[in-house]
Amino acid sequence: MPAYSQINEEVIAPYFPPASDTNLFRLAKKTKDIKYLTSTSTITSVLSHVYYAMSNYKSPHFNELTQAFDREPMKFMVSQRKPNTVFLRAIGKGEDGNKLYGVDSDAGF
Repeated sequence: MPAYSQINEEVIAPYFPPASDTNLFRLAKKTKDIKYLTSTSTITSVLSHVYYAMSNYKSPHFNELTQAFDREPMKFMVSQRKPNTVFLRAIGKGEDGNKLYGVDSDAGF
């Protein structure tokens, strides 16, 4: 992995929250039956909490995955279990007249 000093930040595209992403909005506006715009990181955190609730926070099983995990605690990390907040923001209308919403997450604890 390269050292931080070797990374050219100018070639990395900036991150835009889904409700602020003009390219995502333009694509959704042209596509029928789309109501919500989100990112994989936002929806993954929400779906993770749905899984935790459904499994009653059952420990993950890493048996026989690799020996490197044999001495690791069998539980989800605190960073995965922390509360997540999402915001549903009205951002406009699609070509079919339906309202479009952006689903943004809050990175705070």
